[in-house]
Amino acid sequence: MAFVARFPDVHSPRHAGAILRFLKGETLRQFETYPALFKGVDLVLAASLSFAAASVCEKMGIPYRFIAFCPQVFPSLHHPSVMARDHTRGRAWNRMTWRMHMILDRMVFRPMINRYRRAIRLPPLQQNGLGHMLGSYPLLAADNVLAPLPDDIALAVTRIGSLQLSRDSTLSGGMRRFLEEGMPPIYVGFGSMPQSDRRAIAAMVLGAARSLGQRVIFAFGIEKRISRDCYFVAEAAHPELFPRLSVIVHHGGAGTTATASRSGVPQILVPHILDQFYWARQVCRLGIGPKPIPRSRLNRKRIQERLTAILTNSEYRHRSRRIRKAIQSVPEVDVVAKTLS
Repeated sequence: MAFVARFPDVHSPRHAGAILRFLKGETLRQFETYPALFKGVDLVLAASLSFAAASVCEKMGIPYRFIAFCPQVFPSLHHPSVMARDHTRGRAWNRMTWRMHMILDRMVFRPMINRYRRAIRLPPLQQNGLGHMLGSYPLLAADNVLAPLPDDIALAVTRIGSLQLSRDSTLSGGMRRFLEEGMPPIYVGFGSMPQSDRRAIAAMVLGAARSLGQRVIFAFGIEKRISRDCYFVAEAAHPELFPRLSVIVHHGGAGTTATASRSGVPQILVPHILDQFYWARQVCRLGIGPKPIPRSRLNRKRIQERLTAILTNSEYRHRSRRIRKAIQSVPEVDVVAKTLS
């Protein structure tokens, strides 16, 4: 989060040097801290940018599995590399992005990992860094309805379904009163993505919503009623809140997209980085939301156009409800059994 706050457009080539320095520093910290952290454990489940976990587990003789929250981390012609934003150009584009990814892997990531493997007396990798991190039997924590697994993925991937946090938190009294006072409001929240211009975004979205006669709940980091038609929230129980809304505007994180899709409410995605562009494409493909708005292109005109499209076209809500039923119809997975198998 601290890195993205300094470099919000991580996909821009001009930030490549800073990204590489960050990844090298992160990998060093992992190789330094993981041995003590893993001591005495029976299994390590790694996720995200855990470059050192597989190597440290290899050294310590600990079983290791990687959890992916999005199919895009697995090389396939059906989607581009996770470092690419455009998901609309087809197989030739996807192939090129994966080739560039593997070149970068061979020139940067594999040498970086091998440097620290030598320090702990492990032989150099014979595979690419991504393959080493994913391991032989990765887990996919995503619903099949939202994230079908392409048929050209070579790894033996085990799907465990999206992971839903068990929380005791409920909606506050103030939030409940706001919800009960009028028609279902619009929710706007960008999760862990830093927003230096949060006030400007809130004013922009509220202006667009008011022009359409809509109320807004905005994730602002504090809980406070701002006006009769606007409520700021610090943290809310998404599973309880989302079904009570008219539209969910969010960044496209894997967890938020899954929870929003389970609510049966249309979505507008504003992807910021990495796999958020994948989820934005999936929401649009399934017809449960209009064309996404990249964070760098977010403005009042575009958000008002997307809100109008959802509020005037009932098909978005009908499709969202059908997707909710499709997700709910899938039998629950015994995650522990699947993970340990």
